[in-house]
Amino acid sequence: MNDITQFTGNIGTELLRTFVTLVDTRSFTRTAGRLGISQPTVSGHVKRLQDHLQIELFDRSVPGVRLTQQGEIVASYARQILSVHDELFDRIERGKSETIRVRIGVPYELRCSSIVPALAACRAQDPDLHFDIHRDISGNLLRQLHQGNLDVCIAVTTFEPETKTISHWREPMYWVSSRQFPLTAESPVPVIAHAAGSVSRDIMVSALRDAGIDFRVILSAEHVSGVVAAVEEGLGYSVLKKSQIGGDLYEVPGDVGLPSLREAHWGVYLANDGKSDSMADLAKALGQVVMRNSPRRR
Repeated sequence: MNDITQFTGNIGTELLRTFVTLVDTRSFTRTAGRLGISQPTVSGHVKRLQDHLQIELFDRSVPGVRLTQQGEIVASYARQILSVHDELFDRIERGKSETIRVRIGVPYELRCSSIVPALAACRAQDPDLHFDIHRDISGNLLRQLHQGNLDVCIAVTTFEPETKTISHWREPMYWVSSRQFPLTAESPVPVIAHAAGSVSRDIMVSALRDAGIDFRVILSAEHVSGVVAAVEEGLGYSVLKKSQIGGDLYEVPGDVGLPSLREAHWGVYLANDGKSDSMADLAKALGQVVMRNSPRRR
């Protein structure tokens, strides 16, 4: 019989691996050396595979190692089988490390660099921790947390947190300008805005509108680094928290006529189904590192 479709037995992967290696090297000697087995073993594996399939894999009418038509078919499937086999064992081996992947939400108002010390400290205690950082406005981050798409979330709001936080503090916001490029009095007031929908932008815009002050948005930036850079170049005023004022930035004095600003409520939130004690420790560490440089009020 030479119909390969009639075969219903089981084939060991060691036979397939020897066969594929022989096809690639076209040499029994090189195959034996590559697999660390003897040449008689290579010949034995090929014979057993042919006996299993009840076909001839190699064309004996020509010199060297040349596949028959059915041998070509077997080689194609053998490669696929070995690929899936090796991938399975690779995935199982990687899974033995019990990796804990933590999805962390960070608002645009906060530089990611400010939380890296907390991540490093936690991973030093638990090397199985891996991190994915997601950036967005706080409202979206909290929504993602409640929907199960984040594990830990740092968020800023204009009100007391409605859900339980690992850490919570209130922080004043300040008008800032550039020392190098001082602004002259003009109307409308030029401002640099944080991301649309962000709390920092809402605090700034609502303060100006409530005071009846005309303003124009010269530049809008998602990330706080963009806001800082624009203010440093003298493009306009903006609002920042105390720890972000430095370098060429300074706090605008009250006699300039800009309105007072509401406080921001910062919090670190943990998903209800926190995966481990390590995750709770991480949430606490994030709160500590963010609060460390903040003039906070409980």
